Amino acid sequence: MLAQTGAGTTLRYNTTTSGSHTYRLEVTASSPLDATINRQSATVTGTLNKIAPTPPTISATPNVQLGASNNQIEQGATGTISFTSAYGSSNGYTQVSLVNSTTSPITVPSGNTGIAITATANYTSPGTDNVPTDTPSIQSTPTVYSKIISVRYGASVATSYTQAQLENLALWDTTLGGTIGTIAKGAINPVSAGTFNLVMNGGNYGYIVVDSTYTLTGILNTGAFDSNDLNEFTRTVVGPYAVYRTNALKGNTIPYRLTI
Repeated sequence: MLAQTGAGTTLRYNTTTSGSHTYRLEVTASSPLDATINRQSATVTGTLNKIAPTPPTISATPNVQLGASNNQIEQGATGTISFTSAYGSSNGYTQVSLVNSTTSPITVPSGNTGIAITATANYTSPGTDNVPTDTPSIQSTPTVYSKIISVRYGASVATSYTQAQLENLALWDTTLGGTIGTIAKGAINPVSAGTFNLVMNGGNYGYIVVDSTYTLTGILNTGAFDSNDLNEFTRTVVGPYAVYRTNALKGNTIPYRLTI
């Protein structure tokens, strides 16, 4: 009589595969006395460890006034942002759905409201493939567009502007059909606007507009050895804008740079 194997006896079968597989270990013994065959088997349930899917991706195409470089949109700009999303690497999971946080195209909202776009990819690895069933949801890195107020400068006979008028970029910027001057898109800090010409020919008020979180310490006339003409301007806060307007009508062109 053969001795019975005891508990804890190890039978090893090492394998490395990809995908979903089921393994069953059977031990077969045959008797030399009567040729009977005895089969013993056991099924062991384990957890299949998969690499998680990678996040989905978003590809956006902005079509807005003055552009959206660095994902920055000038406050008041109009336009749309079209986008598409795509699954990342599924890594063996079954794709279920790809859900966007909003629909494309997005109309650029008014005011200082920004835009955030995300996509969520939903997957499954059911009980026949994975124990227990795994249903991960993977979110993309948000694609975010923020609103900014850039330095602008120009001239007109108007004595003041409302916030609505300042947010009407096409009224101001000559590249958009405006008649007043230039919006230096992306120059949020007044210093970064560098030297610019304030053209007031024909008798106009000169205007310099910056984000109201900044207060200018200098409006330096670079054509007159950086003489500070700050006292020739009056500062008025209009909503989120700080508007500097010359105290009197001017009829010349002056190169300026700003300090804070």
